Amino acid sequence: MLQRPTLTPALSAGDDVKQEHVAAHVRQWQADTDAIRARIQALRQQVEATSRQLENPKGALEYLDFFDGFFLRASEELAAIAAALPAGFTTAHGDTLRQLASNAAAESRRTVIFRDKWVNKPLPYEQTRPMLTQIANDVRDQLQDYREMTQAAAHLTALNPPPPLAPSELTPEGLGRRELFSKLVRPLGETTEQ
Repeated sequence: MLQRPTLTPALSAGDDVKQEHVAAHVRQWQADTDAIRARIQALRQQVEATSRQLENPKGALEYLDFFDGFFLRASEELAAIAAALPAGFTTAHGDTLRQLASNAAAESRRTVIFRDKWVNKPLPYEQTRPMLTQIANDVRDQLQDYREMTQAAAHLTALNPPPPLAPSELTPEGLGRRELFSKLVRPLGETTEQ
């Protein structure tokens, strides 16, 4: 099991969260992501070593390979955000954090399927259960850790609001709702020959 340090203040602390706190969380997520990747590679070696005892070593390897790639991309994106910290956050950084949290939530279903299919059943060799459980739990814990990224993105948006729109961007070009409706729908008394 991975040990995760607790950062204070938590992202759920409300107005007490400053930009440097969010930056610390981003750096911690990147460190945690690199640690889970190292853990996945070690677990992959264990799966290869005990492949004769596993019912489906290919399924376990595919699961580990998928999440190794997933966490590699997440680490690269977090590294890009961490590198941009001195220059300040942009709305793109918040969008990236939201997307990572969304992807993690979507992929958490894979951990449930893996656990149901390969762990929560009688195994031919029970000594492999702790390893399979750790595979499912470590990935699940890291994916759950990404949930807070939406809070981080919300704090970034609140701390760095987007610039106000120019007056030309405020008035829409073209027809208003009433004019458009009038153009699309013919009044009752009108004929087509006009």
